[in-house]
Amino acid sequence: MSVLKADTIQSTSGGAATLTKQTAAKFFANFEQDGTQAITKSFNASSIADGGTGLTTIAFVSSMGDVSYIITTNSTHDSGSYVGSTCVSHDVPPTASQVQLDFLKFSEALADAELCMATAHGDLA
Repeated sequence: MSVLKADTIQSTSGGAATLTKQTAAKFFANFEQDGTQAITKSFNASSIADGGTGLTTIAFVSSMGDVSYIITTNSTHDSGSYVGSTCVSHDVPPTASQVQLDFLKFSEALADAELCMATAHGDLA
């Protein structure tokens, strides 16, 4: 069996190596929404903004190549915020540099969630 060990892999021109047939996440964020919104851990997230109850806008450090990226989200609740669904906002369409997420109760009313997670897959600009 062969073993390949390397600290850094670069392209032949000296830049970042291109991943082929792989789609690594280009963004992720773990953040608190109820109370004061704050990012707990992230990659390629420059900031979050509270847009009101159940609304959070996340700005990317490096923009996506276009608006056709895929967002996957999840959230948990505490006793006061029963969130049943998280989705990309219909009222504020995503851009290459940010996305607004809507957190909804099962009754379809907006609600703040206690622990939120989001990931994006697609091409960077």
